[in-house]
Amino acid sequence: MKLKFSLATARFLYRTVHRFGSVFFDLDSFDQTADARVFEYSFVIGRLSQLPIGKVLDVGCSSRSNVLAPALASLGWKVYGIDTRQFNLTYPGFQFVQGDVTKMDFPEGFFDAVYAVSTLEHMGLAGRYGIQKNDLRADYKAISEIKRILKPTGTLLVTIPYGRPKLVKSMERIYDKTAVNELIHGWIISTIQYYMISGTEKAWHSVHEDIAVQADNVRDYAMVLFEMSPNHIG
Repeated sequence: MKLKFSLATARFLYRTVHRFGSVFFDLDSFDQTADARVFEYSFVIGRLSQLPIGKVLDVGCSSRSNVLAPALASLGWKVYGIDTRQFNLTYPGFQFVQGDVTKMDFPEGFFDAVYAVSTLEHMGLAGRYGIQKNDLRADYKAISEIKRILKPTGTLLVTIPYGRPKLVKSMERIYDKTAVNELIHGWIISTIQYYMISGTEKAWHSVHEDIAVQADNVRDYAMVLFEMSPNHIG
């Protein structure tokens, strides 16, 4: 079974579920990064709406603004969430597993789809999100583990910061083109989008990669969004 939605419909669904999600989460405090959820969540819902409904994994699900799990479950997906932190959401069609994304207990080829929204850039950086020990290769390990648990025909959706490369201690990695290519080596890219916001703007907007890669993440901030699938050939 397939469900198809326009981008406008996806955004409407996001706003509706966002209001519903306030029952479970503290959504009163939003910063610039949280504003990016408008297009990040729309991207996930829009891309998954083009696929047959099945099992999907939400990587790093415990963000207080995360309403994707109930939204997708309400559309018929069997949603699993994994995070090192506890996530207190009881919702039909959703199952939470507390654990490490770099070494998951799910069997090989278990999921039809996986998404990681603004998550990979934080992995292995001690000081936040319950991370106690630095592991600068944790994002690579996570991608490798996701490939193992994803069906060969499955879909992975990723959103990460983009621009001039930087490691912000205890916070996040900023990926440039070289770092992105290394991270997703061996995957088949089907969709890639870039968004950017500057200190003088009130909203994110779609940009070309040549512009996004210049973001310094001080005066401006950029994101890259991927849709990709495993390449198990060769």
